[in-house]
Amino acid sequence: MSESLSIDWLVSDRIGVLNASNPAESTDVQTQLEDAGFVQVVTVRPWDFTMAWRLPDRSLRNFMVRVTDPSALSRRDLWRLNEFCVYELVHGRRVPIWFEDDRVRRDVVASIRRLFAPGLADLGGFFAEAMATQRGRYAQLPEEPPRPTGCHYCHDGLCRGDLVCHTTTVQGAAAIVRSGRILSACAARGVCGDEMARDPRNAAGDPPDYFEYVMWGPGNCTAVDKLVFERVVGYVPSWEEFEADFRPAVRFFFRFADLEAHPRLTFDGIHAKIHEALELDPYLVLVVIPKGLTGSAELIQLARRHLPPKKATSSPFIGLHYKDWAQNAYRQARARTRSPSRTG
Repeated sequence: MSESLSIDWLVSDRIGVLNASNPAESTDVQTQLEDAGFVQVVTVRPWDFTMAWRLPDRSLRNFMVRVTDPSALSRRDLWRLNEFCVYELVHGRRVPIWFEDDRVRRDVVASIRRLFAPGLADLGGFFAEAMATQRGRYAQLPEEPPRPTGCHYCHDGLCRGDLVCHTTTVQGAAAIVRSGRILSACAARGVCGDEMARDPRNAAGDPPDYFEYVMWGPGNCTAVDKLVFERVVGYVPSWEEFEADFRPAVRFFFRFADLEAHPRLTFDGIHAKIHEALELDPYLVLVVIPKGLTGSAELIQLARRHLPPKKATSSPFIGLHYKDWAQNAYRQARARTRSPSRTG
């Protein structure tokens, strides 16, 4: 017998607590959510890591929030959930949230209620004010030491955010070096976000507005190489296939602490990102170009003509595991900066 979909609404009919079986494991719940017009669900439990990804064979995006136990839910975690709710509602997407632990549920619900309480009478005005003051709320968060993320694709299971990197192909990197800035996917390719969201390679199920921003990943991340590999081959390969035919991306490294001051910085609860374009000057720390890729020799020469000498380097990858490549590139960029920076 099918279980009925029950949601305790917290903010109008837009944010609510989902009372059901785990949506990530129940095809019945997934079907009911889709039939009710939802495009996403938030699941809060001990996932391996926090990320958003499309549920298999579904249109639903699952925002997986990693909470190992109630005591592990920090102010930063609560802030990220709150900002996810704000960003999603601003873009017209409702947010049903499922919790595995009742104690975590109480903490998160209380946090959401506190944030939205002043704006319930005028949500439109509240959203405008919340987005305009987002950076101030972020600045009030206490510093937190890096925590193991459970990521299986980094050397030590710790996604390091002191340095972040934007990845692209050799051809894409050449365009960036010539123009002196990284464009959002929409601006770089001249297509709308709706078209990019429908692309079969959008395995994460990212919504159209995501493609209007310059995105990046942790400096030692390997998934950012795989993402570019997917764009090259035109489908989503397995990690085993990626390892067997490993071709790293060109990496543009930045200090996250520097990007925090960028005037077009936005947080969506999962990512920090910059609207439309990110200038290389003054933000770039280092571009690492994989030596041996087609066109890489020409790119190296181009970068040395257009960038300061210490901001471009090449590095071999043939014979390296993708984890080793990512770690080597990160270490080269880290060696170019010794100033303390905040973990994102």
